[in-house]
Amino acid sequence: MKTRPDADCGSDHELLTATIRIKLKKTQQAKKGWKLDIDNIPEYKNEIKQKLATISIQGRNSEEIWKEPKNTFKEVADKPIPRKEKKNGPSWMSQDTLKVVENRRNMKMEGNSEGAKKLNGEIQKRIRKDKEN
Repeated sequence: MKTRPDADCGSDHELLTATIRIKLKKTQQAKKGWKLDIDNIPEYKNEIKQKLATISIQGRNSEEIWKEPKNTFKEVADKPIPRKEKKNGPSWMSQDTLKVVENRRNMKMEGNSEGAKKLNGEIQKRIRKDKEN
């Protein structure tokens, strides 16, 4: 910080200057919990063909002829593509195995170590089966 007594404006005020250093931190981007379900995309092509086949252009002006296909494309495009929800846990492990893992975790928290040890073997069997499939 420095004071600059250069200003001669008839007052006792002095100009104050400062140099500031700022360290910017990275912002974390929120992860989305879904992906587009590409396997189950609705049949847009067939629907557009069916709607365009029913449009008649006889006795209409060019503006009306243009609005019909435009509205057809807009209607079909407004249908959302379904989303795949993100699964908890690894993709190679089935949901049934994850439930058994959760049961084991709860038993450990309760202090039931014998029951948790029995579920260890069950989990290993299920994991082997999941990897084969």
